Amino acid sequence: MTAFVWLRSGIAVMLMPLVFMIPGCHPADRTEEALLASFQKEKDLHCQLAVMKDSIKMEWDHVSEMLDENLPEDMPEEEKNNMLKVRNASLIRMFQSYADVDKEVKMALDKTEMLDRDMSQRINLLRQELQKTETETMQLFQQIGEAKSSDELARLKDIHKNLLAENCH
Repeated sequence: MTAFVWLRSGIAVMLMPLVFMIPGCHPADRTEEALLASFQKEKDLHCQLAVMKDSIKMEWDHVSEMLDENLPEDMPEEEKNNMLKVRNASLIRMFQSYADVDKEVKMALDKTEMLDRDMSQRINLLRQELQKTETETMQLFQQIGEAKSSDELARLKDIHKNLLAENCH
């Protein structure tokens, strides 16, 4: 018996509602699965961003420590504090005292400047991906809100909120 004949026999018509009762096959279940996957992707992106920001912060902290150790002792305290707070290589190079710092410090600043530039580009790409994922999450919330109860939607929103609140490993 061919599939066409089987479909015409009416058996498939009677079994069709059962397909939607099988767990994981109902469109609302697939939407919920997609939503949970979107939650995890969003969390992963947040964690990647945090790691990247911490990494570049550590690099700048290292440069600041090196500068602090190499700046002239007679440098005015206000100028020194301002220089050590700056996280921009071009601005640091504008300080008159920069000309007198050790070559090793200048090389570290150059390296950090390149890392910062590369990291900024990657962070921007991750932020774009995060924005896209957040938009997808909101669209899935809307679909679930239309298909399920408000209690179920609230439950899923709590899962989302709690997942995003968890610390990154």
